[in-house]
Amino acid sequence: LERFFYNSTSQKCEKFMYKGAGGTRNNFDKKSICQYDCEREKECKEKPEAGNGAEFLPRYYYDYVHNTCKTFYYGGIGGNGNNFLTRTDCDFYCRQKDLSPTEFFRNHCWEPPNEGDECTSGNFNIQSLWSYNNRSGECEPLEYTGCGGNDNKYDTKLECEQMCGDYDYK
Repeated sequence: LERFFYNSTSQKCEKFMYKGAGGTRNNFDKKSICQYDCEREKECKEKPEAGNGAEFLPRYYYDYVHNTCKTFYYGGIGGNGNNFLTRTDCDFYCRQKDLSPTEFFRNHCWEPPNEGDECTSGNFNIQSLWSYNNRSGECEPLEYTGCGGNDNKYDTKLECEQMCGDYDYK
């Protein structure tokens, strides 16, 4: 499935191929949604502003340097976008995403090739797939049982090489 993720280095939404399971919140169906959602990244880098007003409202701001949400007091008027009612909101919008979806899937390249388990349901359906062997540094054929196993399996050699081949996992 073609999806988009926000690349904080290039500060752009970029395409990737999603396998359909797992990953991070940094995964969007449409580029426009990615762009809208990730505009918060700029706001999250702003220093907190108490704003104006006589209120003394506890709020949360994102500390970009320490990658954590902290409390501050808001005056009630003005300020900037780095201002959240709850720590949960602050975490959701600003905490740096751990890995791009592509990087997440590359982690599967560390897993050893695994043919899967014996299918207890009786649906024994051998599939000819590909798996990255981090000892040899090559994508190799894998006869998958159709049950269990791990996520180091790909439909084609090309897909395996695109996901794992350009990294040295030794």
